[in-house]
Amino acid sequence: MTAYSGEPAVVAIYGPSGIGKTTDLLFSFPRGLFIAPPGAIKPAHHVVGHVPDSDTSCQTIEAATAKLRALGAKKGQYDAVIVDDLSVLAEQTVADLEAGGKYEGHKMWGKVRERLLEFRGVARNLGMHVILTAHESTPRTAGGAFIRGGPKLPGRMPEDLPTTCDSVLRAAYEPNKRGWHAVFRCTVDDPNWVTKDRHGVVGDKGPMNTAEFLRAAGYTIRRAPGLEWQEELVETLAQALLEDPKGEANLVKEAIRICGEATDNPLHTRWVLRDSLDRAAFRRTQQNALNMFLHVGVQRT
Repeated sequence: MTAYSGEPAVVAIYGPSGIGKTTDLLFSFPRGLFIAPPGAIKPAHHVVGHVPDSDTSCQTIEAATAKLRALGAKKGQYDAVIVDDLSVLAEQTVADLEAGGKYEGHKMWGKVRERLLEFRGVARNLGMHVILTAHESTPRTAGGAFIRGGPKLPGRMPEDLPTTCDSVLRAAYEPNKRGWHAVFRCTVDDPNWVTKDRHGVVGDKGPMNTAEFLRAAGYTIRRAPGLEWQEELVETLAQALLEDPKGEANLVKEAIRICGEATDNPLHTRWVLRDSLDRAAFRRTQQNALNMFLHVGVQRT
């Protein structure tokens, strides 16, 4: 895949609390900046084995917007800005506006929407990848109208926010997934949920691995400092898995042996295996999609 030098990606990921959204992003962006509340990135220590930069000062949407604007002048320092999570920021924004007593009723909700739209515009034009997480709001009916499930945000923002995103992915439990039992759901066949992928990579039940999904789309996502060696091994193992799917067990054992020569941290070895398996899965999905069209073309002739 040729590196893509176009616009950075804006990705929204939503799902139930505890499904692994933050952990995936810690694996995915070791050179990212995490705008998150205190304690949110604890998995960095115990699961990932690398602690990225973080900012715990942003409690509202307005504060997060100001932080993004300030980061706009630091392009290249970070691979991505991760806002984790937007639902919490929205809830705190509502609480602050209510406590101030300046806004209420429709005016208050209008002000929240105004701040969310401002945040959306700044994120879109930041010039670096922006990854947003949110809790999940299930499909429901309100006032006789059906409302699709999506990011848990006030008013119409579950529909309005995704319009500017390149990808909107729902993290969902999948018991058959190897390793962590969660996947990205993204399909036009399910009208009950807000999802999309302008990159055309994820498909339905794709690996919950944001870095590998963006790499499959042609973006360059850097490894953690000191762990650059992981990339060559991930690529070698992923390609071997594609060429010999039945030899997976032996390939994994060999990868563990090689990792053992490069690191004494088993978390870094698991990181390699995770990305290798997921990279192979994304490529397999892309190959299958191409084969499907080739097959259709043959049938029609």
